[in-house]
Amino acid sequence: MKFAERLKTLHQKKLSEHDAFISAYLQASNIAVRTHQEEKIKALNNAVKNTVLNNDIDETLKLMFIRFIDEMTPLHFRILHFLSTPDYYIQKINTNPNSYTHWGDLRNVWKETYTDISSNDPIIDLIISDLNRFGMVRIKQFHEARLDSVGTSLGQKFIDFIELES
Repeated sequence: MKFAERLKTLHQKKLSEHDAFISAYLQASNIAVRTHQEEKIKALNNAVKNTVLNNDIDETLKLMFIRFIDEMTPLHFRILHFLSTPDYYIQKINTNPNSYTHWGDLRNVWKETYTDISSNDPIIDLIISDLNRFGMVRIKQFHEARLDSVGTSLGQKFIDFIELES
């Protein structure tokens, strides 16, 4: 199993004596056996690792983050990262660094970045509603987003905890 293999190194470092690690490992293992999604398995792996390495986050919040991974899909991760770091995506699509393109709002940036799903797809607003309920974004629908980050500090902690990459 990929999840177990990724955590083998951590386990060998006697992390099994760390109560928070044991709790996180058991919770994440239960989730990992129920998914085929590589993005979720990677997020779980990073979350368990950061349970021990990241002392800036409360133990209760760490376990809540692992539960959130279970309730989310890879599209949740993608949308959260997009809404929290819009400057990254704008810079990525601006091919000429000396010119300025006015994008209007984030829906236009999304359209240019992702062709597999429209920003008008109802599932996008459903996911944003989930992220809002988790306290990770300050909007409830995509049309409310402008060009600034709408991610919350909790959302950024989650991104860092599961190590979502740009």
